[in-house]
Amino acid sequence: MRGDIVKDLLSGSGVSRHEQVAEFVKISISNGTYQAGEKIPSVRAMSHRIGASITTVIEAYGELENQGFLDARPRSGYYVRSRTSWDPSPRKESLDLTPTEVNVMALWQRFRLDSRRSGLVQLGSGIPDYGLFPAEKLGLCHARILRRAGSGSIEYDTPEGSALLRAQIAKRAFSRGCALSPDDITITAGCSGAITFALRAICKPGDVVAIESPAFFVFLQAREKLGLRALEIPAHPADGINVEVLRYALQQTKIAACLVVPSFSYPLGSCMPLENRRELVSLLAEHGIPIIEDDIFGELWHGKDRPRPLKSFDRKGLVLHCSSVSKSLAPGYRVGWIAAGKYQAEIESIKYFSTISCPISAQEAVASFLSSGDYDRHLKTLRATLARRVAAMCAAVEGSFPPGTRVWHPHGGYLIWVELPPRVDALVLYQEALDEGIRISPGHLYSTSERYRNHLMFNGTYTSEPALAAVRRLGKIVHRHVENA
Repeated sequence: MRGDIVKDLLSGSGVSRHEQVAEFVKISISNGTYQAGEKIPSVRAMSHRIGASITTVIEAYGELENQGFLDARPRSGYYVRSRTSWDPSPRKESLDLTPTEVNVMALWQRFRLDSRRSGLVQLGSGIPDYGLFPAEKLGLCHARILRRAGSGSIEYDTPEGSALLRAQIAKRAFSRGCALSPDDITITAGCSGAITFALRAICKPGDVVAIESPAFFVFLQAREKLGLRALEIPAHPADGINVEVLRYALQQTKIAACLVVPSFSYPLGSCMPLENRRELVSLLAEHGIPIIEDDIFGELWHGKDRPRPLKSFDRKGLVLHCSSVSKSLAPGYRVGWIAAGKYQAEIESIKYFSTISCPISAQEAVASFLSSGDYDRHLKTLRATLARRVAAMCAAVEGSFPPGTRVWHPHGGYLIWVELPPRVDALVLYQEALDEGIRISPGHLYSTSERYRNHLMFNGTYTSEPALAAVRRLGKIVHRHVENA
């Protein structure tokens, strides 16, 4: 009987292969073959049993997890979830392990142009509230630098960047477990500039880069412009990239590099546990594959301790550590850096032939601010403020949106990942929100597929009464979508 069902399902037309497999598993659950709490066959065993590819089974299991039929347990497998109660624990996303050409530029252009509209309430921007930064104090510091430098403030800097700033960055890195010297660091135009240099140093057009899924849309754009292919590895809103899926992908695909945001990622807000970080670095070192680490949110933890950078586990110079002060101090200064290990010389060469240097006065103003202790005092206040505001935004969404909405509370940074009820299309919601004077960030921006079509990313730094009122209005729109579905 089961063989006939499998044969009929897998020969069906008009339905994707993974949906056919998912339907077969649903039948097995509904007829009692697998009970609540029972482990179902592994991906490999199911692939062999029904004659479908491992990739198809992975995607089917991920879809069933999203629908609430299965729970994924790390290092154990998939288990039938009880249907009598809602399980609030995070779910891993489904995945098609096929490298894809990146094409998100058109959607991003629309998103960017819409941001210019005046009077919009910015619920989905990745830019933090500028009022959180010590603009006046930093401005005074910058003015002193300019007066002291005189004509030197308009001179070209060296490609590697300000020696004073690189010394300060190296000292802070040492306290995070990274043994770096100033010569190991190159200053860049923000963290995005560092990541672009890293991709150019490592990859050539057509190469495959493993990325977290969902991923920051700027990463997808960078790959698109460089002619790279993205291999999306599922990431969990709590603990980040799925190392086990990446391990399997390495057996199937030649990967040139892996780009991750281990601390409070964009857009998930996830934070990789210590052991996962160690395992990730060890795994890719075994294969000789470089890791591009985006640590831009690393200083914005809400708890007691800063997460250790991946760079602190690097013993082979394969981790290219990228960061900046754009999310913690001065977005408009565009002061970032990269510690590129064995690729450092290549990074400096690329920078020289791309931008020659970065503005020296902004670098030295940041260096002065870091050395004075003002930066650490500012960060202490900023972290506490972010924790309060993020909690307030999470509560507002949970209180305003319909049942079936899932909100993940990050433990650092300020980005909040929200899963809407299944039938709500975030891109349709985006246009309706614009008509209400609200700009949101639809999940479509964060993948080369539409697997996050019912997801939103919220910026938790905007919690004024107008912003919270906008959340309530948006919640009413989502309620309407659910009622009309």
